[in-house]
Formats: sequence, C-alpha cells, structure tokens
Amino acid sequence: MKLALLLALAGPAWRDAPGPCEVLVLETLRLGTFDVRVTYPKGDAPAPVLVFSHGLYGSKDGYQPLARFWASHGYVVIQPTHPDSLREGFQERADATRAWDERPRQISAVLDALATIEEKTGRKLDREKIGVGGHSFGAHTAMLVGGAIAYRGLRAKGTSFRDARVKATLLISPQGVGGVLRRDSWMEYAVPALVITGSEDTSPISETKPESRLDPFKLGPDGKMHLVWIEGAHHGFGGISGARFPGAGPRDEGQVWVVQQASLAFFDAFVKGDEAAAKWLAEGEIAKTDRAKVRCETKGR
Repeated sequence: MKLALLLALAGPAWRDAPGPCEVLVLETLRLGTFDVRVTYPKGDAPAPVLVFSHGLYGSKDGYQPLARFWASHGYVVIQPTHPDSLREGFQERADATRAWDERPRQISAVLDALATIEEKTGRKLDREKIGVGGHSFGAHTAMLVGGAIAYRGLRAKGTSFRDARVKATLLISPQGVGGVLRRDSWMEYAVPALVITGSEDTSPISETKPESRLDPFKLGPDGKMHLVWIEGAHHGFGGISGARFPGAGPRDEGQVWVVQQASLAFFDAFVKGDEAAAKWLAEGEIAKTDRAKVRCETKGR
C-alpha cells in the first residue's frame, strides 16, 4: 500500500532532475591507448558504475545531458573515446565501423582499470554494481558486452564479448539483424536490457528503418528485454548527445527528459537492485507523461 502511494505521488517521473549529489568531473584520464572522461558524485560511500559508449565519430565529452544527470543521482559515469572518434583524427569514410570489435574490448579495459579511476578521482567504486550503455554505434558496443553474439562471416562461429561484471545494458537506438548480428544473436542475452528508440529513428549513415531497432527487444529473452518507444523521436532523441549532427532531428526537452527518467529507473532497478524502480519501469509509468508520446513494454509480461 505504501509503495503504491509513493508511486502515485511520484507521477510519471522516477527521480527529479537534477539529483541531490554534487557533480565532479575528471575531464581526461589516459587508460593505456585511449582517454576517458569520469563524471562522478561527491561522496565517500562506494558508488555504482556506468560505462557509456558514444556513437560513431563521437567522443568521451558528449552526452553530458545523460552523464551529469546519472552522476547527480549517485553514479560514477565513465566515458571512453573509441578509435572511430573524430577527436582522435579519424577521417570519415565508408569503413568507419571496422573498429566494432575493439570497442567492447575497450569497455572491458575500463572495468579492468577501476582501481586507477578510484585513485585519480578519490571516489570509491562498487564493483558489484556495474552497468553499460551506449547510443547508436555505442548501443552496438553495449549489446556485445551484454552478451549479443557476433558473426564475422556467413559460416563463422559466433564470437562473444560478454563481460560478466556487467549487470545491465542500456541500448539507445541499437542495431538490428544485419552486419555481424543474426536473428539468434540475442537468443541467450545474459543481462536485462532497455531498448530506447522511436518512430523517426533512422540512421545518418545507412537506410536503417526505425522498426529494425526493435530486433534486440523482439529476439531477446522474455523477462529481460524492456522497451521505451518515443513517437516522433529522431536519432538524436531531442539532444541527448549535446551536439548537432546529421539525422539528429530537432531539439526536444521532453524527449531528453524521457530518456533520462527511463534510463535512471532501469539502472536503479537492475544495477542497484531497487525493486520500486523495476516496478515503475515494468508498469510503464513513464508513458503517463505529457512531455512526449511514449509506449513502454516488457517482453513476456
């Protein structure tokens, strides 16, 4: 009864934005061959960890509307710069996605370096509470870390990049069947996943249709796959990257708010183990908002 009352009082928002924590930033930390940005809450208790993978040509410095929001609610957010970043001098070309297999290895390298990140930030990290997320090409990366099987050729044996330290994956505008992904790639997906996409979520570099981004949700295991569909959302979801790019679509604070709220509830539920957050997400509370037209679903529910 008390839980139901609290949820009713909360309305469509899971947590207020911004959160209660003072946010600190370590703008650049070199980890071997690549840089990371660390956005973290001030405090002494061990904090849960989120690693976020940028889209094609992006960098560690993007997605501040998400990174700072999560940090303000108690998460240490680590953002690596991948080899396809224009910040690293990479030149746009047709084979830009060739580094797809190096990206998930970098995520695991970040997790291998948590002791260094603790030392440089002075912030204790909870190694039992780790989530990974990504947008666009970054969602592809997060899927591989979460357990999606990749196939390098028609007759190739599947390759797993699964990192068992990761408890949940956020997939914003993920790829569907095609390339190294087949229909069975998500059959035994290891951890809970939240797919966020929308009706105008095409690709700036291909003829991807928005419906194909539902493949991870549709083809993954019952009970683990969650969906937030935003009507009218383009590839930029109203400005989650903090930058303009081809195909991003118009700015929309309501869409950014939906991504913030849904992702935070998801990570609270499956990284922190918050049962109230899991209930809020599964019951589609965010669909009650008037800030955007939203559809929510949990596969198998």
